[in-house]
Amino acid sequence: MYVVPKFQSDLLHAGTRGNFGLFFSRMTQWRITGANIKAEFQAGIQQNNSKPIMDSSIVELGNRSQTMLPAAASALQALHRRQKTVLDQARQEGRPALEIRASLQTPFVSGLGSGHPTETGFILDRNTGVPYLPASAVKGVLRLAQAVNLTRSGQAEAWMHKGRLDDKGRFHHDEHGNQWELDDREPSLRKYFGDTDTGAEDGVRGQLVFLDAYPEQIPVLKPDIMNPHYHKYYGASTPQEKETGPVDCEDPIPVKFLSVPEGTVFVFRVLASPLAKPVKEERQAVERTFGPEDETSVREMFDTAFTELGFGGKTAVGYGRFALAEASTVSGGSSADPHGTPGTAAPSVLASAEDIIWENAILKWDRGSGTLTAEHEGKKAQSKDKSLVPEQHEKVFGKKLKKPVQARVTVRVTGNLFEILKIE
Repeated sequence: MYVVPKFQSDLLHAGTRGNFGLFFSRMTQWRITGANIKAEFQAGIQQNNSKPIMDSSIVELGNRSQTMLPAAASALQALHRRQKTVLDQARQEGRPALEIRASLQTPFVSGLGSGHPTETGFILDRNTGVPYLPASAVKGVLRLAQAVNLTRSGQAEAWMHKGRLDDKGRFHHDEHGNQWELDDREPSLRKYFGDTDTGAEDGVRGQLVFLDAYPEQIPVLKPDIMNPHYHKYYGASTPQEKETGPVDCEDPIPVKFLSVPEGTVFVFRVLASPLAKPVKEERQAVERTFGPEDETSVREMFDTAFTELGFGGKTAVGYGRFALAEASTVSGGSSADPHGTPGTAAPSVLASAEDIIWENAILKWDRGSGTLTAEHEGKKAQSKDKSLVPEQHEKVFGKKLKKPVQARVTVRVTGNLFEILKIE
């Protein structure tokens, strides 16, 4: 059963279109157990006469993703075009921008601990329903990667502090301790990622801007499994149960969750947004220029993050590892001076233009500017070529326009630009 009104359930199951992210969070199978209901995330519903076996809600949701996610393909490509436009604009202004294609070498999962009836959630993009990596998550992993690279190269020795961890994992300075901490005010960390102490008088924002990372194409989600063996020990509610300890006679309880499989290509995008010149003297000056060495540093951060740290959840057991895909990086605008000569846009690894068809688009003619406009679902495409509508000249260009003219319009989409190619 579904804990939503039947008409909503019927509507959501009627077709293959829709937002899988919204479906995933709401359409979990439940069953009645006495006076209560229980989410079907373990063995599922057993076969009962003519009723089919349902493996589990996670498997059913995974199957549903295979029919719903393909409908988001055009929205995903539009999202990539918008992000590419942001990078192209940065390059034209002379600011470095980097686009990296990376292929999953191990499964990827994110948001297992997020709220979900099965207790094995998944972070999906609100607008498209597609798995993705939020920009904040990318920034966090890259910041750790930079810290790893600094300590490994010995460049941050002056910023290392010796100490110890207390029983709550908090660091305390101690010359006799056995732990090391990298100071958050290390210059490159401040330059790229900003100050962690946002209340500091000389606090600055980071100069790297990360965009959300999306799959290049619609992925196929697959069920994965974790197999805890000592559930009675870990779930003990009394001291007596805890004292029993983990024993091998307990039966493991498989817990299923969804993951993005190996081979899926994600596109990571980052650009520089240099700080303005300081209005007063800084206690610790922050470098405000970007050059080739900064692009090299960012690439090295990604390399460490891809191969050693991982993205998403379960990275401690190897999930979320990437490798650079062939023809994987595009960069540009490498002027070291943020106010220098604008660079030129580099070609994208993604298609820069796409031809689409608008059914029943509304045609309008502006005599003053000589512009023909086609409107469809809030979008507008324009052209000054009157020969595009030879059969509808009188309707469109006539002096008396009694009602809107509808037509089938072929449009070329390049970034945020819509251009009329053909009108039928």
